[in-house]
Amino acid sequence: MIVFSRKTAAVIYSVVILMMIYGTFYDAPVSAALYNAENPYGIFIAGFAHVPCMFLGAGCIGLFLRAYSHAGRNQKILLRLLTAMCSIGCAAVFALIFLNVPWRYSCIPAVLLAAAACLFAGFVRKSIPFDDPDRLIRTGVFLAAAAAAEIMLIWMIKIPWGRPRWRTVTAVGGLEFRPWYLPSLTLKTPYLRSGIGADEFMSFPSGHTGNASTALLTVVLGELIPSFRKNRNVILGAASVWIVMVMLGRIVAGAHYVTDTAAGLCISYSAFLVLKLLYCRRFPDDFG
Repeated sequence: MIVFSRKTAAVIYSVVILMMIYGTFYDAPVSAALYNAENPYGIFIAGFAHVPCMFLGAGCIGLFLRAYSHAGRNQKILLRLLTAMCSIGCAAVFALIFLNVPWRYSCIPAVLLAAAACLFAGFVRKSIPFDDPDRLIRTGVFLAAAAAAEIMLIWMIKIPWGRPRWRTVTAVGGLEFRPWYLPSLTLKTPYLRSGIGADEFMSFPSGHTGNASTALLTVVLGELIPSFRKNRNVILGAASVWIVMVMLGRIVAGAHYVTDTAAGLCISYSAFLVLKLLYCRRFPDDFG
């Protein structure tokens, strides 16, 4: 599969390494040059970077609904549970949108995205040309697990690492820029006591970039849909463009540095790759 091929992996990891090296020396100058808290692009990306997660969840719902019509009694119980979990995940994405984006930027787009997600779930359900409910369930579980894994891994690092965001460094007196390789768990304690939110010390790695990286998993979903399979390169290209846009938008917003975004991409793609390898040990034919 193209998204997990050696060529794609080599390109992604090469980009990550170059970004980490560059950012190690130039994180602060790049952020100083690009930071603009009022920039609409940065504000938009702050909320809508999560959109791929929402559509991935909608795609999983479509897979489960397609499998539902061919499922046995026990499978139907499982499918109801999985569908509910994916629906909750989609709802959580909308919550993130409204929390991160001012109303004037998010109202109409969020309504349109909700409708589009429903349509996408229906499209996936109707576009699967064969009846193999077990594979549909396995694929849906894999996609949901991959998205959940990247979120958990990033947050497991983000919270204890404690790197201050650039916007916080520029706004709080006495707080200095910290390179990515120096954890700041003890540094943030007095600032938290002074009333600064804990979120301002969650710069490394970038969760928005990690969530945007789930766009790569649409290629996996597309393997089951002929019209998507024919355009896999286009889908991969579009996913890559979106990830780059999110990386840039988070730097513009002062929420992350170059190294933060590179680490977010690396952690997410690595999680996807490991789960795919584990998956293929048991079901080697599913990925074609």
